[in-house]
Amino acid sequence: MKLLKLAAFAAVILLAGCATTSQPPVLAAQVKKACAVAQPTVASLQALSADMTNTQQADLGQASFVIDHVCTATVPALPQNLTQFVQTAFPLVIKIVAGSSLDQQTKRTTVIALTVAQAAVSAAMAQ
Repeated sequence: MKLLKLAAFAAVILLAGCATTSQPPVLAAQVKKACAVAQPTVASLQALSADMTNTQQADLGQASFVIDHVCTATVPALPQNLTQFVQTAFPLVIKIVAGSSLDQQTKRTTVIALTVAQAAVSAAMAQ
């Protein structure tokens, strides 16, 4: 759980400057930062999977597949993969975190970090 809090906090710090810079964000850099949030969050949730419903486990599997595909790619992710990353994987992980047995502060911090990461990648994709 401490790893999850640390990952969420690091993401907020890493991504906080994105909205305030006058330069357009670089998509690859935003994806890398988002992966730094998403991958440890998924790993922490997988450790809690025994306490999840079948639906949550299926959602986690789907989100994990997309996140792994985007975050471990040796070449830049294809636009459709990034769309799945932003529009499918992040909402699923946020939903799982919100419904998890984590304490409320950890849930809030993690959801904020995931939302910031999702928004940063979305903004970079729009440019």
